[in-house]
Amino acid sequence: MLPARLRWASVAAVPVLGLAAWAVLARASLLAPGPEPAIVRLAVWVFACYFMLNTVGNLASKSSLERNTMTPVSTLLVLCFVVVALA
Repeated sequence: MLPARLRWASVAAVPVLGLAAWAVLARASLLAPGPEPAIVRLAVWVFACYFMLNTVGNLASKSSLERNTMTPVSTLLVLCFVVVALA
C-alpha cells in the first residue's frame, strides 16, 4: 500500500490524466474540441512533454520495477501523444 503522501499524489494525477485523455480524443475528433483546434493541438504537445519528463523520472528511479516496467509504458505513451499531435 502506498504511503498517504503518495496516495494524495495519485488522487491529484486523476484530473491531469483526464485532461490528457480529453486532449487526445478532441485532437482525434472523437469529442467536440470546445476551444480552438490550435489550443487542443498545443495541449497534446504539452502532455507529450509532460509524459516525456515522466519517462525520464522512471529511468532515474531507484526501483527496478519502475525502471523496467513503467519506462517502456511511459515511452509508448509519449510516442502515442506525438503521433496524435502530428496527425
